[in-house]
Amino acid sequence: MDRTYTLLELAEATGASARTIRYYIAQGLLPGPVTQGCKAHYTGAHADRLQEIRRLQGEGWSLAQIKARFSPPDPIPQPVPVPEEGWVVFPVDDTLYVAVRATAPSPRQRLARALAEVGRVAVGQGMDQTTEEPHA
Repeated sequence: MDRTYTLLELAEATGASARTIRYYIAQGLLPGPVTQGCKAHYTGAHADRLQEIRRLQGEGWSLAQIKARFSPPDPIPQPVPVPEEGWVVFPVDDTLYVAVRATAPSPRQRLARALAEVGRVAVGQGMDQTTEEPHA
């Protein structure tokens, strides 16, 4: 089981003051404790994050830059069904396709084709299968 800390134990273990830890939580740099109230506890992940924050600050990073680094990435876009017409579809394999609107500028269509080629390499199909399948 992961080691747990009280606020004061976490502060002692990491060299950060309790006030700094509370500030980092309020600013979104550090997640809150795993339990709330007077029995609040923190985990080894909190200690690791605090050490990482201190390391990055030592390298000259601002708190805003550190927060951006720790922020979760944008959610992965969900697939949208391709309408029946108006799309050009580039196959990666039998189950995966890259689609682009037929009205998209030529550079975007070339990008879609390139993504499909990279996909074919990634799934072991080779780059020699560069057939277009207009979806109409």
